Amino acid sequence: MVKDVLLYKWPIAVIPERRMRSPEVRAAVNETVAALTAWSIGVASEGVGPEMGFMGESLAGTDREGLIGQPLAFGWRACYFAFKGDLKARHEVHCLRRYYQCNRFCDRCLALQGSKCPTPMDFRNISDDAAWPLTCIDHSTYLHLDQECLTPWLKVPGFNFLSITYDYMHNFYLGTARDLVGSAIKVFVDHGLVGDPGTKSMDEMLCLVHRRMRSVCRENGVPLPCKPNLTMANIGGEDGYFSMGTRFKAAHIKTMVWWVAKESERLAAPSNEPLLNVLAVCAYGLQRCTEVMDLASVVLTKEEAEEASESLHLHLRCYFWLASYFYLRRKMLFKVRCKTHYNFHIAQDIKNYQLNAALFHTFQEESFLGKLKCIAVRCHGKTCTKRLFQRYLLCLAVFLEDLGRTTRKVG
Repeated sequence: MVKDVLLYKWPIAVIPERRMRSPEVRAAVNETVAALTAWSIGVASEGVGPEMGFMGESLAGTDREGLIGQPLAFGWRACYFAFKGDLKARHEVHCLRRYYQCNRFCDRCLALQGSKCPTPMDFRNISDDAAWPLTCIDHSTYLHLDQECLTPWLKVPGFNFLSITYDYMHNFYLGTARDLVGSAIKVFVDHGLVGDPGTKSMDEMLCLVHRRMRSVCRENGVPLPCKPNLTMANIGGEDGYFSMGTRFKAAHIKTMVWWVAKESERLAAPSNEPLLNVLAVCAYGLQRCTEVMDLASVVLTKEEAEEASESLHLHLRCYFWLASYFYLRRKMLFKVRCKTHYNFHIAQDIKNYQLNAALFHTFQEESFLGKLKCIAVRCHGKTCTKRLFQRYLLCLAVFLEDLGRTTRKVG
């Protein structure tokens, strides 16, 4: 199986940043990309080469003339399944009026954020009297509620508002898990995991925690890079909350969640302290949900979907308990973000649709953008778009040539 992401992804448009600063240009680009996607999926769903191109041009006399009326992809057909992207992409591509920078920040319900919002609609309220779970939005409600600002993707055959999925990677590993790991490390230090916290500086304690983390991972055969190290510079957030910094990538956080679950269980076992027990259950819930996603297929069984959904709900309930516990004690740990709320919708989607949420993570897309960036930074700004596609095709040619040689050797 070919692993390189360049071989199965293709950039539709590369627009210089200075051009995208205009709202009119951004809207026109999104409309054009949606129209092109709709045309491409329409052709792919028929499985036969088209007579006309996307712009209405005749394909006669072109390189694609031989495909007119001929079966494509050996008779296979394709259809639209879902849209995946991070929160910024969801907002910009689909013109969402309710997004993470608004008081009414959730496009899937009417939950509110801010210090002045009514308590029943406050997204931090997960008690029985919370009203926001009763305001979930489906496709028909979206068409009536946001009819002044609808997504251009409505023209894509098979599109549904609920098919705009949440990104598993950014909401889990770079969202709640990042805050969970950073805050849990502070709790471990305060509870003497690596010695008396009053005898050494915080940076020295974090260095000892990192050594212990790597030792436990190595003993259990779990890979964890030696860098970056744990320091106050990359674990203390800009807003004062303990959270893993941007130097720690999603793969780091995923491994660290496993370590937090294992370490918190060890600390909580001989203790009856509620804090450590709730932390252990919180970490276990997220780790168990991740394990179910990693080991299951694309379509979950009913039992797998219920277990993953309940594990994620358990993690979120415990996380909110921890946030409340430290908020009452005026300690900046376990920050509750918008992404924390979005995970409630992910848990409900897992149970309702029995689809593996890992299907919608953007690990490969982030890798793809990184590779395109490596090509683009070597191009002149004036001809960036043209040169990027030329060098991209050159990279593809090199990959295919290497693949052909490998195949001939194996054969």
